[in-house]
This record gives sequence, structure tokens and C-alpha cells, in this order.
Amino acid sequence: MSTARRFAAFAAVSALALTAAACGGGDDEATTDTSATGTAAATEEVTAEAPGDDSGDTAGETEAAGDTGDTATTPTLLEACGPQVDVQLDWWPQADYGFLFQLIGPGGTVDADTFSYLGEIGDTGVTLAVHSGGSAVGFQSSTSLLYKDDSILLAVTSTEQDAENAVEFPTVAVFTPLQKVPLVFYWGNEEWDFQSLEDIRDAGVTVITVESAPYLAVLLERGLLTEDQIDKSYQGTPARFVQEDGNVVQQGYLTSEVYQYQYELPEWNKPVKYVLVGNEYPALYHQFSIRKDRLDANRECLAQLVPIFQQAGIDYANDPTDGNAALVETAAGFTGSGWELSPELLAWAAPTLVSDGFIANGEDGAYGSLPLQRFNEFLPELREALAASGIDISPDLTAEDFATNEFIDPNLHL
Repeated sequence: MSTARRFAAFAAVSALALTAAACGGGDDEATTDTSATGTAAATEEVTAEAPGDDSGDTAGETEAAGDTGDTATTPTLLEACGPQVDVQLDWWPQADYGFLFQLIGPGGTVDADTFSYLGEIGDTGVTLAVHSGGSAVGFQSSTSLLYKDDSILLAVTSTEQDAENAVEFPTVAVFTPLQKVPLVFYWGNEEWDFQSLEDIRDAGVTVITVESAPYLAVLLERGLLTEDQIDKSYQGTPARFVQEDGNVVQQGYLTSEVYQYQYELPEWNKPVKYVLVGNEYPALYHQFSIRKDRLDANRECLAQLVPIFQQAGIDYANDPTDGNAALVETAAGFTGSGWELSPELLAWAAPTLVSDGFIANGEDGAYGSLPLQRFNEFLPELREALAASGIDISPDLTAEDFATNEFIDPNLHL
């Protein structure tokens, strides 16, 4: 299967094609009472207190409101979230989402009909269901699916998606496993030694991209690339790259093309070099978001679930063995999908995400937190860049409208 990614999907985030019925309210069985919050120990490794809780109470209890002296038992994950938590990816399973597969581990259930991977979160009685995106769902956007299917609690979105849809289809990001977009520009000419996007710009070499993408508009607006060097003919195949003997710069993903071109692409099978677009493009593509109209009803669940996600991400960074085994098992079980993941690719990708600063603590020091200050600084630039493409973002929009660190445990960090 081609390693073409969701660039085009990000370029068309406004086309949700939602029906009136899909926009209706209604929470699934995971909806719970929000009278108490806290973090329970879902697995042996997850024992952190609830975000902001310095009371020293044990994991099973919190002080009830008021001065009555009564105590209220913190609900279990099962009580807070219901028997199943459904998460919608924006693409096929890979190292970018390794923490989810680390949480389930190998030996889960592969559903080849729905391209999903399911398994219990520790011994909580709660099943985590991870649903593939991309061609698995006809390239529908994750935001669209979140609004169409009430069983989905969280979906992977991008900063651009969340900003653009903030009025009509608002979402709130509550967690991110990566602090940068894993976009790269890569090439095969051994004599080129670009260290930055400015180096690529100054060399005037051809940069092959998809037809349209928000990140490209921003890079052009910043002057990091020039319009005359952009060739918007990329179809996700290596044909042009091979034909040009690597004497072009091509867009791709760190967790896919960089390794695959060198070791898994017979037409090439030579080294490639790359620069990290995410070092100079401040948006995120891996925000786990909930529908804004469902946030209040699911606060209790998120207070339990997000720290569990944090710990799973930390575990994956420290030792991705179980997560990678589950990813390989999942891809192998998706009969007929064409999606493949080799153990060798994952063994390279997971530590590279750490060493290149993608899996990292947030700007507040906690793993998994959203960079709200960075988003707010970026919004005026994004607004201006997208306006040129006819996409309008409200001038009053702030990062706090579509992202929150309310559920992040500040004590969990790499």
C-alpha cells in the first residue's frame, strides 16, 4: 500500500458533509454524572492522583464537597466511562499512536471488518477500541465521524481542523502524544546537506507536495519556501522521486517514508536525508479531541482516562516492545487492507520519535499536555494563511476554545 498520508484530508477539513441527524445531541453509555472527579489506578503502573490534587488522599477516596467530613468514593474507570471507550484515529495504526496499543498490549482482538483493535485497559473491565481512519473509513475526517457516531468518545484531530470547525462543529482537545507534527521534507541526493527549510528555499530545489495543505500555506506565508519551487503533484507514490534519482525534496512522515524508502522500497533502497517540518510549523496533528457539547457529561471519565493515556505514552517511550507487537499484530490482522507495518520500521520509529523531540513533555513540563500558548501565538498566522484559500477562522477564537489541559496530571512526565 502507498505510504501516502492524510495531507489531502487536512487540506479539506471544512468538508465534513454532516447530516442534520448526525449533528443531533445524545451521549452514549459512557455519559456519567459529573459530581466527582479523580484518577483511579487502572493498572499497576497508573497510580497518580487527579490533576491538581495535592491532598494526599489515597487513590480510592476524595473529600466530599463542604465541611461535613463525609467522604465520597472516587468512581472506577468502568463507572466513569462505561464498558467501552471508542477512539477514532485519523489514519491507519502506526508508531504515532503507539501509546494506545501499548495500553492494550499484544493479544487483543483484531476486528478485520471494522479495522479496529480492542482490548481491556489493565483489569478495569473497560475495553479500549481503537478504530482506523484514512481509507478504512473512506477518507472521512475524524471530526466528521465524531459528530456522526455518538459511540466515539475521542477522535484524532489537527490544530487546523479544530480552529476551522470551532463554530459549526466544535471540539476540545484533551491530550496529545506528540509535541510536534512528524512532517518531514526528504531527499536522496547525497551531496545535499540541508539543515533547515531556509536551506531548502535558498537552494531553489523542487519541493514536491500535495495540491493543497494548511502547513504549506503557512510556510509560504513565512517565506520559508517560495511558490516557484513548489510542485503540487505528489500522489503518495515514489515514482517521481525514483525517476529523479532523489534529486527532489518530497513531503512525507518521519514514521513512514524515511525508513521505508531506505529499507523497504526495492525501487530505491538507499539512504534519504530529511529536515523536520515540525521544528518550524507549530500546529499539531495528533490532538485527541471530544465533541464540545459532550465535554461536561464526560468530565469524570476524562479525569480518569487522560492520566492513563499519559502513563501509556511514557511507557511506550521507555520501552515500546508491547506496543509495537500489538501494532504488528493489528496490521497483520487487517486482511485485505493493504496496510503493512514491519517490526523493523516500528523498532526504528518509536525511539526516533523520542530522540527527535516528538514524544516529549509539554511546555508546562507534563507529558501529553496541549501547548496553549504556542497555539495562541500561531492562530493569527494560521488565520491569515488560510484566509488566502477562502477559509475563515473567527478573529475571536483562542486556543482555550478548542483545547484544555484540565485533565492532564502535571506529575506525569518523561
